[in-house]
Amino acid sequence: MRSRSPRGKPGTIDDLLASLQPDVRDALVEASAYLREKGVAHAVIGGVAVAAHGYVINTVDVDFLVRDASFFQGRSRLIALSPGPTEFRGKTLDVRIDYLSGRTYPNLPRLEDEVEGEESPHVVALFPLLYMKLTAWRPKDQGHVIGLLNAGSVDIAGFRTWLRTEARDAARIEARLDRVLKQANAER
Repeated sequence: MRSRSPRGKPGTIDDLLASLQPDVRDALVEASAYLREKGVAHAVIGGVAVAAHGYVINTVDVDFLVRDASFFQGRSRLIALSPGPTEFRGKTLDVRIDYLSGRTYPNLPRLEDEVEGEESPHVVALFPLLYMKLTAWRPKDQGHVIGLLNAGSVDIAGFRTWLRTEARDAARIEARLDRVLKQANAER
């Protein structure tokens, strides 16, 4: 079992990489290395981050959170959505890679703090990930939250406290959390 801090730090990168399909794993490693080479601070989000936090899913893409400043093009920084296949250092990867800005979540002003990390690739902490999933509110995102809840990955009281401290729209997100909790309990 992976140990977790109150903010929901993921298990090891090796655990994560072993859980991914080979093409997704290769895309994650190559894209993250490329972004580091270019000086672009980033964190893994989306389905890969969900897997890192204990609910392994068969994700087919890689999503990164990058600082807003990285979206401005310059000589050393080029960030763009890639519908796939993507080429990094001469290697073609047939995996969609998406980049999201912290501006996507204006009610969570410190989200960009999550893009710095010791490990590469760095995975966003659990509470910001839950926030992003509950904000998106697509059926698949709700399913990811339910999976994390059922896997025992979530300190619900800790997440509520974090929400009230960090999110401007905490009441809205808590209402969504309550709906997902009700659904998760009904599925047990």
